[in-house]
Amino acid sequence: MIKKLISVVALLIGKNAHAACDSNEQNLTNPNVASECFRAGQYSEALRRANAIIDVDNTNALSWRFKGEVLFQMEKYADSISAFDRAEEIGGTGTEEIFFWRALAHHNAGDRRKAVEILEKYVSENENQTEMVNKVKSALSKIGASS
Repeated sequence: MIKKLISVVALLIGKNAHAACDSNEQNLTNPNVASECFRAGQYSEALRRANAIIDVDNTNALSWRFKGEVLFQMEKYADSISAFDRAEEIGGTGTEEIFFWRALAHHNAGDRRKAVEILEKYVSENENQTEMVNKVKSALSKIGASS
């Protein structure tokens, strides 16, 4: 009986400790729950939460990046580009590769020229970042650019 009770308690604690995606207003601005919604493919809920988080602090670049990634998954490329642009404007840790997201969003939106422009600009301005430049050059070759 005690083993069964311990198992149930452990199960409940584990379940409640996990930031499950739900529509609970109490934890609307909890980034862990927003991330869980994203991982669960509940993009509308993840976006609602991203917006709420940004409403609390619109100077957090990672929140804008997250919003951009959610919009990207929802195939709302123009909106994702705007969110990525805002994250880049703010800058800081976690924004170093946003140019890649922006380029991919432009490409998926049908603007290959803009995608190539973004990627080529990165290569020309960051020659000393060998590893990333090689990734960018690989992406350029995959989309048929000359760089």
